[in-house]
Amino acid sequence: MNLDLKNANHDMFVFAAFRYALGRETTAVECVANVLCDLDPELSYEQKSKIVHEIEEAVFNGHAGRPDKVKVWKKVCRDMI
Repeated sequence: MNLDLKNANHDMFVFAAFRYALGRETTAVECVANVLCDLDPELSYEQKSKIVHEIEEAVFNGHAGRPDKVKVWKKVCRDMI
Protein backbone atom coordinates (compact mmCIF):
# COMPACT_ATOMS: atom_id res chain seq x y z
CA MET A 1 0.00 0.00 0.00
CA ASN A 2 1.36 3.41 -0.95
CA LEU A 3 0.21 6.45 0.95
CA ASP A 4 0.01 9.85 -0.68
CA LEU A 5 1.51 12.05 2.01
CA LYS A 6 1.45 15.17 -0.15
CA ASN A 7 -2.12 16.12 0.71
CA ALA A 8 -3.51 18.56 3.25
CA ASN A 9 -3.52 15.90 5.98
CA HIS A 10 0.22 15.26 5.71
CA ASP A 11 1.21 17.03 8.94
CA MET A 12 -1.66 15.55 10.92
CA PHE A 13 -0.86 12.05 9.67
CA VAL A 14 2.85 12.34 10.47
CA PHE A 15 2.29 13.69 13.96
CA ALA A 16 -0.50 11.24 14.77
CA ALA A 17 1.73 8.30 13.82
CA PHE A 18 4.66 9.79 15.72
CA ARG A 19 2.66 10.43 18.89
CA TYR A 20 1.12 6.96 18.69
CA ALA A 21 4.53 5.30 18.42
CA LEU A 22 6.39 7.37 21.02
CA GLY A 23 6.46 5.28 24.18
CA ARG A 24 5.17 2.11 22.54
CA GLU A 25 7.02 -1.16 22.77
CA THR A 26 6.01 -2.56 19.39
CA THR A 27 7.43 -2.66 15.89
CA ALA A 28 5.47 0.54 15.24
CA VAL A 29 8.39 2.42 16.79
CA GLU A 30 10.89 1.36 14.14
CA CYS A 31 8.36 1.77 11.35
CA VAL A 32 7.42 5.32 12.34
CA ALA A 33 11.03 6.26 13.11
CA ASN A 34 12.08 5.11 9.63
CA VAL A 35 9.29 7.10 8.00
CA LEU A 36 10.24 10.21 10.00
CA CYS A 37 13.86 9.87 8.88
CA ASP A 38 12.75 9.36 5.27
CA LEU A 39 10.53 12.45 5.45
CA ASP A 40 13.22 14.56 7.11
CA PRO A 41 14.03 16.61 3.98
CA GLU A 42 10.35 17.48 3.59
CA LEU A 43 9.71 18.47 7.22
CA SER A 44 9.98 22.09 8.25
CA TYR A 45 12.38 23.28 10.91
CA GLU A 46 9.40 23.81 13.25
CA GLN A 47 8.13 20.27 12.70
CA LYS A 48 11.56 18.79 13.34
CA SER A 49 12.01 20.91 16.46
CA LYS A 50 8.65 19.75 17.82
CA ILE A 51 9.46 16.09 17.15
CA VAL A 52 12.92 16.34 18.72
CA HIS A 53 11.54 18.22 21.74
CA GLU A 54 8.81 15.62 22.34
CA ILE A 55 11.29 12.76 22.03
CA GLU A 56 13.77 14.40 24.40
CA GLU A 57 10.98 15.09 26.90
CA ALA A 58 9.73 11.49 26.73
CA VAL A 59 13.26 10.12 27.18
CA PHE A 60 13.93 12.47 30.11
CA ASN A 61 10.66 11.48 31.81
CA GLY A 62 11.12 7.76 31.16
CA HIS A 63 8.18 7.59 28.74
CA ALA A 64 9.98 6.65 25.53
CA GLY A 65 9.76 2.89 26.00
CA ARG A 66 12.35 0.21 26.66
CA PRO A 67 16.05 0.96 26.20
CA ASP A 68 16.04 -0.51 22.68
CA LYS A 69 13.19 1.83 21.70
CA VAL A 70 14.89 4.80 23.35
CA LYS A 71 17.90 4.08 21.15
CA VAL A 72 15.66 4.27 18.06
CA TRP A 73 14.17 7.61 19.17
CA LYS A 74 17.60 9.06 19.95
CA LYS A 75 18.68 8.17 16.41
CA VAL A 76 15.70 10.10 15.03
CA CYS A 77 16.80 13.12 17.08
CA ARG A 78 20.38 12.85 15.79
CA ASP A 79 19.18 12.55 12.21
CA MET A 80 16.91 15.59 12.51
CA ILE A 81 19.44 17.91 14.15
